[in-house]
Amino acid sequence: MDTLKQQGKIAHYGVSVETAINACRFDISAVEIIFNMFRLKPRDLFFETAAEKDLGILARIPLAVAY
Repeated sequence: MDTLKQQGKIAHYGVSVETAINACRFDISAVEIIFNMFRLKPRDLFFETAAEKDLGILARIPLAVAY
């Protein structure tokens, strides 16, 4: 994907991952991660890094409920 971006064939791309920190190695524009009231770790582990790299964040399963 990085090669396609460098060639100008795509402008942006994002990833959907379980561990977002590893995704920051690539030239991505956005990350989709699980983030909800039961899984708050991304707030502490990733949001600051995302802000520094100007990455978009898409919250996956934001309205999760406990059964």
